[in-house]
Amino acid sequence: MVLSQVKAAPPAPSGTLPLPEPGRTLWQGDAATQAAGSPGREGDDFAGVREWRPGDSPRHIDWRALARGRPLLVKTWSGGAGAVVELDWEAVPLPSEERGGQLARWIETCERQGAPYSLKLPNRTLPAGLGAEHAARCLEALAELGAGLGTRMDGKGRGRFAAGHESLGRVGQKTLALLGAVVLAVALLLLDFMPWISVLMLGLCLGWRLRHPPAGRVWPLLVLAAGVGIVGATSGGGWNMETGIALLVVLLGGKLLEARSPHDFQVIAMIGWFLCLCGLLTDQGIGRVLMMNGALGVMTGCMLWFRHGEGTRAPWRLTLRLLAQALPLAVALFFIFPRVSLDLLARAGGGKVTQTGVTNHLEPGRVSQVAKSDATAFRVRFPDGMLPARQDLYWRCVVLWECDGLVWRHRPWMAFAPIRAAGPGDVAQSVTLEPHGQQWLPSLERALRPAQGGGRNALYADGTLGVTSVPDRVTSLRRYEVVSRFEPLKEPLPPPLKNAALQVPARVSPRLEALAALWRATSDDDAGVVRQALDYLRTQGFEYTLEPGEYRGAGALEEFVFERRTGFCEHFSAAFATLMRLAGVPARVVLGYLGGEYSERGGYLIVRQADAHAWTEVWLEDTGWTRVDPTVTAAPSRGSLDLQSFLLGDEEALERARNSLLGGLLQQARLTWDHWNFVWLNSVVSFDRETQLGWLSWMGLEALEGRLTQLILSMALLLAAAAALHFWLRRPAAVADPWARAWHRLCRRLERQGQPRRLPHEGPLAYTQRLSTAPASLHQAARLYAEGRYGRGGAALEDFEKAVAIVLAEIRKAKHPVSKPATTCA
Repeated sequence: MVLSQVKAAPPAPSGTLPLPEPGRTLWQGDAATQAAGSPGREGDDFAGVREWRPGDSPRHIDWRALARGRPLLVKTWSGGAGAVVELDWEAVPLPSEERGGQLARWIETCERQGAPYSLKLPNRTLPAGLGAEHAARCLEALAELGAGLGTRMDGKGRGRFAAGHESLGRVGQKTLALLGAVVLAVALLLLDFMPWISVLMLGLCLGWRLRHPPAGRVWPLLVLAAGVGIVGATSGGGWNMETGIALLVVLLGGKLLEARSPHDFQVIAMIGWFLCLCGLLTDQGIGRVLMMNGALGVMTGCMLWFRHGEGTRAPWRLTLRLLAQALPLAVALFFIFPRVSLDLLARAGGGKVTQTGVTNHLEPGRVSQVAKSDATAFRVRFPDGMLPARQDLYWRCVVLWECDGLVWRHRPWMAFAPIRAAGPGDVAQSVTLEPHGQQWLPSLERALRPAQGGGRNALYADGTLGVTSVPDRVTSLRRYEVVSRFEPLKEPLPPPLKNAALQVPARVSPRLEALAALWRATSDDDAGVVRQALDYLRTQGFEYTLEPGEYRGAGALEEFVFERRTGFCEHFSAAFATLMRLAGVPARVVLGYLGGEYSERGGYLIVRQADAHAWTEVWLEDTGWTRVDPTVTAAPSRGSLDLQSFLLGDEEALERARNSLLGGLLQQARLTWDHWNFVWLNSVVSFDRETQLGWLSWMGLEALEGRLTQLILSMALLLAAAAALHFWLRRPAAVADPWARAWHRLCRRLERQGQPRRLPHEGPLAYTQRLSTAPASLHQAARLYAEGRYGRGGAALEDFEKAVAIVLAEIRKAKHPVSKPATTCA
C-alpha cells in the first residue's frame, strides 16, 4: 500500500534550557545536573550551588552552608569548549511536543557560536557537522519526527501526551497498520452475531487513516453519529450486548481517525483486548482460542512497540516474556479459581448469539439452509464400544405436532416421560454438544432416561431430550450421558396425543383429500396406508435435491405432491405426515440429524450441521410410534451416504477420490484437527465445577471443597494489602523544610490552574520567568524563596509565607488563570 506523505514544517526555536556541555551527552537521569552545571569538574569555573539529589557525590556537598543551617546544597561547575555538542532527543527534560523547539534553538545557538554539533533522534542519527546545509538537514529531521509523533512543535499548540507517555518514540505507519489489521480481524470473527455494517465502517476508517494524517474532531463525531444510527436501524430497535459490541467497533473506527499519540493507539489496543474476549462467547474451540490469543499478543506487542520507539526486537521480546510470565498464573487460576460459565454473558445477547442448527419450526427451506453449513453440531462417544449401523444413526432433537401443510410447528407443552431401566442391547452415548442457543439435546431414538450431566435436563413424552427451564438455552459447550433403545416402545397412545396427531390443516386441496381417501379405501390397516404412500413416492418420479426452489402459499403442498415433485427432506417428511393424517393415521415430524463421520484416531462420531435431517413417525397398533423416512424411499442411497456424497452422485468416483494420496492426506488432516479440538473441548472448555472438585480430590485437597471462593477472596485481599503497603512505603517523603513545603504548595496550585509543571532543574526565579506575564506577587514570592533558601542574609520565613498567601488569593480571585508561558525565546 502506498502511503501519502505530508510535508511537515520544522519546529520554531523555543525553550530556555542551557546548551549541553560539549563532549558530553545530556541524559535524562542527570538532566538537572547538566542544566545547572555538573559537579565534580574542579578544573572548570565555579557556577554556583543547587539542591542535593540522590546520587550526588558527598565530596561536592557544600558542608559549610550546611553547618550554618542551610539546606543540603551541591557545588556545580561549568566549562568545556572545543568538543562536539551532542544533541539527544531522549535527553531533553521536556515534554515531547516541546523538545523540537528546544533542539531547534540549540541548533541555532551552535550555528551562531560556530560549535560543531550532532543530532540523535529516535528514528535516525545525524553525525557532527556545521553550516547551513547541516542545519537544514537537522531541522528537516526534526520536522519528520514531529509528523510521525502527530505532535505540533511549532509553538502554537500544547497537545500534551498523557502522563507516562511524554518520552515515547515515533508511532510509525507500519505499527498502526499492524494494530489496525489485527483489530479488524478480531471484528471479522464477531460477524456471526454483529451487524456487518459496523465492521465495514471500521475497515473504511482504517483504510482512510493509513493514507491520511489524523483527522480533526468533526469527522470522528460524524462517524460515531452515523454508526449509532445505522446500528440502531439494523438491530430492529433492540439494545443488547450485540448492539453494544457493534457500537464499540464503530467507536473504534472513529478513534482510529483521530489517533495521533501513542496513548491513543494504546486505547485502541485495549479495546481490541475486549473484542478478543467477546470473540470467545460463541466459540471456545481451539482454533478460535489460538486466533484470539495470537491477536491479543500482537496488540500487546504493539503497545510495547509504541513505548519503545522504532526498534522491533526489544518490544516483541518483552511481549513474549510477559506472556511466558502470565502463563503459569493462568494455569494455576484455571485449576483453583471457581468455575464461571459464559452462559450469563451469552444470554445477555438479544437472541442472535449461537443460534444455529435445527429449530422448533419447519417450513420449506429451513433444514436445507442448515445443511449447507459444515460446522460441527456435536460429537458422540460410545462407551460400550458399540457403533450402531448408519441406518440407525437418527439423532432426535425436536418433534413437531402442529400441521399446516408443508409448515409444521413444535407443541409448546409436553408431559415428562417415565424413566426406564437400561437393558443389555441398549446403546450408551456420551455427547459433547456445541452451543446452539436452543433447548434441545440430541440423542439416538427412544432415550430411556433424562440426560445425565450438563445441567437440569428432562425426557419428554415425545421421546426428545431438553433442558427443563424455559429461559434456559444451550449457550455453551455441554457434555452429558444418555442411553437409548432401538426397539419400539409398545405403549398405548393417550387420546389427547392421538387427537393432536390427527389434526389437519383448515384448508386442504380436494385432490389431496381424494389421494388420502384412495389409500385408506384400498388398505386393510394403517400399515397398508403407509406402504401405499411410500409406493407413490417411489413410483411417481419424486426427486431429492438441496435446491428445490420456493414453495409458498396455501397451494404449496399440492404443488409438491402433484406438480413439481422436487424437494429436500423437509418437503418429503412434511408432505408425508400431512397425507398420513388426512388418511386417518396419527403422524408427526421429527427434526434432527442423520449419520455422522467416525474418527478412527479419536474414537468418536462427528455429526455436522450438514447432517441435518427431517423424517416422519406414524403410530401403529402393533409397534407404537414407528419411524418412516420418506426421503430414503425417494432417494434410497441417502440412507447410506452423507449429504455431500449423495449430491456428488458418483459413489465410485467419490470412493476413489477418498482413497487417493491427496484425498487421504486431506481427510486425515481434517480428522486430526478435529481430534485435537475435541480433546481441547473435553479437557479445558468442559472443565466444570464437578471436574474441578474431582481433580482436587485426586490431588488430596478434599479439604478445599466448598472453600475455593473463600480461598480466592483471601488471596485477593492479601494481594491488595501487599500492593497498598508497597505503594505506602514508596510514597514521597514528607517535606520537613517549611520553605520547601510552602513553595511546593504554590507550584501545585499553579499546575492545577493550567500552568506547566516546574522542571526538576528549574530554580524559583527561572520558573517564574518562564511564565512570561506572571503577576508581580509571584515574582516577589520567588525572589523571597531564593533569598531565604540560598542567600547569605536571607529573608524571613514569615514574609515568604505571606507572599505565597497573596499569590494564592490572587489566583482564587482571578477569572482566568495566569497567562501561559511564552512560546519563543528571546
